[in-house]
This record gives sequence, C-alpha cells and structure tokens, in this order.
Amino acid sequence: MSRYRKHEEFLFLAVCVFVSGFTYTHGGADDTLNTCSHVREEFTRQNLGAAELVPEIPQTDELLSVCSRTLKHSSQKSCCTYESEKKYVLRAEKFLKDNIHTKNLKLKSLIENHITDFEKRIISMIEVGQNNTGNKLSDWYSIPVSEHRLAVNHLFTDLEEYMKKTVILPSSVAKFFDNIFPVIVKNSIFDKDSSSSLTHVHHCLSKHRQDIQPKPFGDFPAKIVENLNSALSISRAYLDALHIVLEAINTTDFLVLEDDCKHALTRLQYCSHCQGLMQYKPCKGFCTQVMRGCLSILAEIGPEWDDIIGSIEILVRGMGGVNSIDKILQRLPNMISDAIMHAMVNAPKFFHSMQKMCKIPASSALAGGQGKVPHNVPDTSRFLSINEASWSENMYVEVMRFTLDLVDYKGLYKNMADEICTQPIQFEQDQMSGQCWNGTSIAGYQMTLSDPSLVSQAQNNQEVKVSLILDPKMRRLKDKLSSVNLNLQSHTDVEPQSLNVMVSDDAVVYSGDKKINLGKGTTLEDDEDLYNSGSGSGDAKQEEPDVVISSKDTFPERERPPPYEKDRDNYIPPPPNQNKQNKPDNGSRTNQVSLPLILGAFLVFLRLAR
Repeated sequence: MSRYRKHEEFLFLAVCVFVSGFTYTHGGADDTLNTCSHVREEFTRQNLGAAELVPEIPQTDELLSVCSRTLKHSSQKSCCTYESEKKYVLRAEKFLKDNIHTKNLKLKSLIENHITDFEKRIISMIEVGQNNTGNKLSDWYSIPVSEHRLAVNHLFTDLEEYMKKTVILPSSVAKFFDNIFPVIVKNSIFDKDSSSSLTHVHHCLSKHRQDIQPKPFGDFPAKIVENLNSALSISRAYLDALHIVLEAINTTDFLVLEDDCKHALTRLQYCSHCQGLMQYKPCKGFCTQVMRGCLSILAEIGPEWDDIIGSIEILVRGMGGVNSIDKILQRLPNMISDAIMHAMVNAPKFFHSMQKMCKIPASSALAGGQGKVPHNVPDTSRFLSINEASWSENMYVEVMRFTLDLVDYKGLYKNMADEICTQPIQFEQDQMSGQCWNGTSIAGYQMTLSDPSLVSQAQNNQEVKVSLILDPKMRRLKDKLSSVNLNLQSHTDVEPQSLNVMVSDDAVVYSGDKKINLGKGTTLEDDEDLYNSGSGSGDAKQEEPDVVISSKDTFPERERPPPYEKDRDNYIPPPPNQNKQNKPDNGSRTNQVSLPLILGAFLVFLRLAR
C-alpha cells in the first residue's frame, strides 16, 4: 500500500510541475492560434486599411521586416502580412507626430496670440505719441502742420519699424532734430519779418545743425535716444525671443522620423497584433525606451529651450517701472518739447555760430531780441493720453500672466518622450506590471532605461538606433536659441547664465573626416561605429583615434531589422537566424520555463530520495 502511495505522490508532483511550468510560461502567443478574426476586426476598427490585408488564419510571410523581430522563429505563423505591416508603420508614425503636434499646438496658439496683442499695444502707443507730438508743435509753438508733419512721421515710423527690423535709433533721432531745426528757427526763434528771408538757408540749417555750437537742443537728443533705446530694445528682445520659441515649435512640428524609429514604434504598438495579443497594452518601460530613442533629437535642444524661457522670465521682471516702454512713449512728446524750449531760450548763445555757418543776413533778428517762449496755454483737449490703467498696468499684467503660462512649458522637449507614455489608454502605467507587451511576449520589460540625452541614447538604447549626427535644422535651431538667449541676458541685470554645453560643440566634436569625439580620449570614426555597421569599401586607411568604440565591446549586439522597402519585388530577405545568437530575450518562454521546471524537478528528487 505504501508503495502504491509513493507512486501516487510521484504522479501528483509530476503533474504539479507540469502545470506550474505551463502556467508560468504563458507569456506569448498561443501556438494553437487558428484564427485572425479578432485581429482583422481591430484592424478595420482603427481604420488602418481594408480587412483583406489581414489574413483569416495565421500564415507565414517572409516579407515581414518589422514585426518579424517579435516572433520566436522565422517560420512562426502570424496574423501580419507585408501589406498590413506597412499600414501599422504608417499609423505608428502618425501617432507620434500627432502627439508632438498636440503638445505644441496650445503653446503655439498662446504665443501667437500674445505676440499679436503685444505688437498692437506698442503700435497704438506709438501712434498716440505721434499724435500728441504733432499737436504740441502746432498748439504750443505755432508751427504749421504742413511744416512739421514729415519730420514727426519719419521719427515715429522708425520707432514702429524698430520693433520689426534693424533701425539705428541715434540716427533716427538725429535726423528728426536735423529736419525740425529749420522749422523751429523759422517759426519760433526769428521774428516774422526775418523768417521770410530764411527760406534759402533751410537746407544749410538742417545739414549743419549738429555742428552749431553750443548745441541748439543741448543734451536732450542724447537723453531721448537713451530712453528710447532702453525701452524699445528690451521690447524687441522680448519679441525676438518669442519668435525664436515659435520657430522651435514649428521645427519640431515637422520632425522627420528615422526608419528605425518608425519600426520601433510599430513593434511597440502593433506587432502584438501579429500574435493576437491586442488586449494587452505595451509596457511603460518599453514605451519610455522607444519614445526616448525617437525623440532624443528633441531632448538635445531641451537645455537651450529651458534657458531661453528662464531668460524671458527674468527679462519680463524688468519691463515694468518708470522706464517701461509705455512710460517712455508717454513722456516722449514732452521730451521733444523740452528740447525745443531749450533751443528757443538759448538761441542768443548759438545765433552767431549759426549765422556764420549758414551766412544768415545780418539784418535777421531774433524775436524781441532774444529767444521767445510760448506764452499761450494750449487746449489740451486735443491731446490723447495713454491711460495708465488700461495701457501700463494692464499691459504689464498681461505680459506677466503670459510669462507664467510660458514657464509651465519648461522641460517640454526634455520630458516629451516620458509624457507621451503617461497615456493610460495607450500604455500600461504600472512600471512593475508583468501583464503587458514587452516587444516579444506578455511579461515585464526588463531592459534598463537610458538617460534621454542624445549621447546616452546613441550608446545604450536597445530599441532604437540613434545617430549622433545632429539634423542640420536642429543644429541651426540650437545655435539660434543660444544666440537669442545671450541677447536676452544682455538686457538683464543678472550675470549671464552659463550656457548648457551643446553636444555639437563639446560632448561631441565633429571634424572633416567625420570623427566624433565623445571626450575623455574616446573617439568614434563615425556614428556607425556605435553599431558596428560601417559603410564604404573599407580600403582607405584612417588615422588611429584615441579609443575606437566597438559595439562588440561596449554595446550589446541586437538584431537589426532589414530596411523597410517600399517595393516588395526588390526585397531581399536576410539569411535565416541572422544575429540571433545574442538577441536579448525580453521575457521569452525559454527563460521563463527554466525556473519552475528546475524547482519542480528538485522537489521530485527530494521526495524520491526519502
């Protein structure tokens, strides 16, 4: 009886071992999968294409070039075909581009609306200043509009243009006083009888105004330049910064994804369909790894992006106060009036210099024998005012409110990859979950995540091949962001922030022979040394670098899917089992089965040993 019981116990243990091993290893597709009906339904539900692109039953398609990497062996049947795979690739690419666009869209709209509003306010203030200056010249100094209109219009047009293009403010202000000087002499300095004889010297007075001593307008032109330059240059730097931020958004909106990125996105989101595993979401770690690899080029501009937003924040703090643009434009008509008053009061002092230089007739005389001053109190009802409540305070409040919104977008490009993976509908949110798609089966994602930086991704990312050669558009954008940031810092009282080291300038140094210096004596012949892929004939001799990084020594080898060919007739499949020997097994059946079987066998051995 005891012998029978021993056999019974042995059988029971054997069954337990078998069941535990089977249950633990069920991480991939069911080998008995005999229909693709659910895959076809999901394919049509997502409007990926015609249902006929998905087979009715699993089949083998040697032309699979992306999802073949997720299968256990090349002859494994699946619910994917070459044609359905192409649709998956297109949709995966669209998913990422749509996410980038969505994250950019709100900020882009916010900046565009603010720029429009800010420019309108500036233009309105300039127009008010222009109108008040003209009225003051007419009402206080009895100068006909026809005589001062051109000079006033030129000055304020230059102020408006200064916000959009390069205008030399000292030249604009000097030209205004050159043009207005003969008008002031004629209407406000000489008496009416003498004024009629000064028409022939109008050009001379305008040409030599700056040579007359003492200066007719004193230091007022220089003070006006100083005030205008202080206020307008800060506002222009502010607008320039916002425009470069917009350029960054537009550049990233049209980001071109590399084929390797598209393939990784497809494996992440759709290759599970090939095995009928649509109900499982991609693992969060798998998503993070793929997105960081695809968006490493955006993470590369992250430091410059954060720097310029920080500099805008500091600049805005100094835009208010007595020297703000609205206060300066409000005071400008009075500053011009003070300059004219100075010329009228001090006319006797520069009269002889002016008379000698422009050969003014000796019979000409100052009004009343000296400079005259306006004695009428003008009707100020014609003067427009920049209401401080609606212009000054409200404008600054709007700028501050916008800046607070802008600061929220610090880290946008550095963290975008991780942010995309926080979508619970698309991706598993439990980092430790074992019930998610890890790229080969349903199990936890075991790969170590790489830092988002470009160099780290190029060296360590196992899902996406990342090139160290920065896209020319992104390189130019980095340079522009850095340049505008320096300009912003020149307008603040704080010490310029140390610029983040650009990979293109320090961490990665390019030379004519395409060598890439990673620093610390480590050099790559080109970015392909990271993957041991190489190019060219290989016959040419190259100078020995300090250290040449080899993918065999530094980076674990990974299976590289073949290029995705659009023309299937020209497609040449790779040799069977190419690079299979070192392929990382993300939770494969072999590794998962071994542990329970070994433990079970050990228990059986202990039982029999009794």
